[in-house]
Amino acid sequence: MKKNLCIIIPISFLFAPVSYADDIPPKPHYRENTFYLGTGSTGSNNDYESDSTPWSVGYIKQSQASNYLWGIDIAGEGTKLDSTSGRNNSITQGTSYNLLLGVNLTRGSNWSTDFAVLFGVRESAEECNDSYLGYECYADEDPDTDYKFNYGATLNFTYQRVFLGVRATEESTQMMIGMKF
Repeated sequence: MKKNLCIIIPISFLFAPVSYADDIPPKPHYRENTFYLGTGSTGSNNDYESDSTPWSVGYIKQSQASNYLWGIDIAGEGTKLDSTSGRNNSITQGTSYNLLLGVNLTRGSNWSTDFAVLFGVRESAEECNDSYLGYECYADEDPDTDYKFNYGATLNFTYQRVFLGVRATEESTQMMIGMKF
């Protein structure tokens, strides 16, 4: 009997970790990339500002190993004075180009809450010499564009793959919806 125990005990140590490992549920797949779309309102009723509906498109990257995130964002928001194609200070919607830097506030197995600051530039004016041949600008050159500083913040909530958030800048407030992948 002693001889059998000498063989059974070492063999049981070989199989013990295998049976224990089978009892551990696998970690959920953490998705690091987020793509989102946003729309909202300008919050202004001024006749000298664009009343076009603001929109945004963005991408956020976050690593499971870090609580920090970064992203890029392009939005139609604010007012641009357009002096091209025979117009003189026509009011149109500007485009903003932004960077997001943020931090994870809370994280569970299937959900997370994040906060990010947003900063970049926004088109404020566009002008060029008129063309006599029907082009937008003389000699079909690109118009000169003036930019202003753009800033704001986002607060985001993610559950599994669904991304919901609020994006607020000096020019617009938007609701965002997206997907993690």
